[in-house]
Amino acid sequence: MNNNNLYFIGAGPGAPDLITIRGLGALQSSKSVFLAHSYKESFAGRLAGKDIYVPFDYLFDDIIELISDLLQKGDVSFLVPGDFTIFSPFQAIVSHFKDCVLIPGVGSLNAASSLIKKTLDLPRISGSVIITSPRSISKTKFTKRLAYLIRRDSTLVLLMNNIPAAKLKDELLKAYPGETPVAVVHQISAPGEKVVMTTIDRLPVDIDDDTYFNIGSLEPCMSIVIVGDVICAPGSPQFWDYRKINIWDKRPKIL
Repeated sequence: MNNNNLYFIGAGPGAPDLITIRGLGALQSSKSVFLAHSYKESFAGRLAGKDIYVPFDYLFDDIIELISDLLQKGDVSFLVPGDFTIFSPFQAIVSHFKDCVLIPGVGSLNAASSLIKKTLDLPRISGSVIITSPRSISKTKFTKRLAYLIRRDSTLVLLMNNIPAAKLKDELLKAYPGETPVAVVHQISAPGEKVVMTTIDRLPVDIDDDTYFNIGSLEPCMSIVIVGDVICAPGSPQFWDYRKINIWDKRPKIL
């Protein structure tokens, strides 16, 4: 037995200045670090003197054995890409090491929302936010599942999209009008970061499948697709005042 810790640190889109203070402390204390290939360069300044591993190079039993060995020598950290909350591959490892510590960070969706300067729900515009990924749904079931999930008054977020823009347009038109705004947020906090503001109708015109969606490649899509009227909605000053008078003013005041 030893007192060394296994940390899973939320690293979001991979910008070292978006890691939390708690996460940075855990990373600094770690002798060994597991991270995605794309993080090696961006986190280079935080990794000096540490043993570096790419978790996706190992079968499950092999990585469990490796982590157990490394924990005999010191703290071990995983830099979790995206967000542990959704579509994270690390749950089986977390479940195996029950005493591990998870440290939340600024997730990729939080970063995307900040880049377009929009909250993803607004009164009378969007009452729900649906986050999904075509990669998590078999292609034969994608149409049925997407049509079941989305509604006209919802905001849709697609992570790791692997559907060509023309096909995606056809699917989205089953629930939204063609003029519905779409934001494609690409390479967040990485070289080539870009936000494309378009509409469902113009998706195939404004979005190149190879550049934005990595269609036909084994590499993951590095874009987040956000669909819904909230993208262009300014928010309501009247609703701010309504909440101030009817909700916030009635709460106990804490000095």
